[in-house]
Amino acid sequence: MLAPKFPENESDRQAAVERYDILDTLPEENYDNLTALIARVTESPVSLITMLDHKRNYLKSHYGVEFSESPREISFCGHAINATEQIMVVEDASKDERFHDNPLVTEGGIRFYAGVPLVTPDNFKLGTLCIFDVKPKTLDGDLRLVLINAAKQVETILAHRYQNRLLIDYRKQLELRNTELEDFAKTTAHDLKSPIISALYLAEALVEDHSKELPAKALTSLNKIVASATSVCRYIDDLLSYYTSEKILLNQKEPVILNDLLDDIHGLSGSMASHRISGTALDHEKPIIINRGALLQVLTNLVMNAISHCDKEVAEIRVDFKESRLSYDFSVTDNGAGINSVTLPKVFDIFIQQNSAADRGTGLGLAIVKRLVNRMGGEISVESTEGAGTCFNFTVPKNTADDIVVSL
Repeated sequence: MLAPKFPENESDRQAAVERYDILDTLPEENYDNLTALIARVTESPVSLITMLDHKRNYLKSHYGVEFSESPREISFCGHAINATEQIMVVEDASKDERFHDNPLVTEGGIRFYAGVPLVTPDNFKLGTLCIFDVKPKTLDGDLRLVLINAAKQVETILAHRYQNRLLIDYRKQLELRNTELEDFAKTTAHDLKSPIISALYLAEALVEDHSKELPAKALTSLNKIVASATSVCRYIDDLLSYYTSEKILLNQKEPVILNDLLDDIHGLSGSMASHRISGTALDHEKPIIINRGALLQVLTNLVMNAISHCDKEVAEIRVDFKESRLSYDFSVTDNGAGINSVTLPKVFDIFIQQNSAADRGTGLGLAIVKRLVNRMGGEISVESTEGAGTCFNFTVPKNTADDIVVSL
């Protein structure tokens, strides 16, 4: 018997085997279906998919035998990966000097073998797709081609399995990185806001407690400090919200009653300037199936944006809704100052403000809205007339890839 030699690139080949992470894994239907099919087509009692490890021949799929590994030194596949031909065929192992006294031949009764190396895209031979028989025989050209093509299918399955594992690992790394970044952002936001909030509270206390004693210029300066500090805190909150908005999209869709959702928004906006919310969405009692967190943030941003940009005594806001066979369609219309023609085309861009006044926003709210609508698979548009108001229309499809698709 001649034990198979190790290939010259054995260390790199072994690294490729380990990289594919398939040794000692549970049975998989894709591989077992192929070995069963090949055994039937070639009329062979045994069909295997093997991976050559350091000292063993690991059988990823084994049709016709019960064991899942054998010593590498007696393996036929160890010779097959060293062969220069595309397929190695041994018609009668008892007459072959490499195998005639091999225990698989003398004790196991093996006579016939045919094996095709399984090769990675970077040209490393992991193992083989092979067949055995207990009687000598030949393998005609058509059956050789069947075995070669089946080996290519195994290579494809292995490659897909490897790529899927890489993607899973990559996603886990991204999720970990995003969690670390989110924690860092929250800590940084807190550290940045703490001294600003202290200054804000101090300035507000001085105005409230000493407004009659302080000169007009001092009061004006203190009010500017309050406005600026409030604006900076809002900016930090909005910036954090923008860069963590993806987390909302991890939630599954759920039944949502729009009237209840708008009640929540009214509660959030209750302390803002005088406003009224009306529209068909208030009367929609049938639940819709949607990502509640994302929809809440979109509508909250649009409603509060309408209130803060209103130049009328009362901000009139309509939230309308209609449902089609394929989508949910929303519109949020206000009677505010409108958006000028220069700003309108880029109103969803990050850091674009509708008004230069310090208390009118950070330029992040509409960027967050567009980001969330797009991630839900939808589209958003805006129409506006200066002095007459603005209407935002957005549509969310009902059939967005099984709930929410997250883009990494």
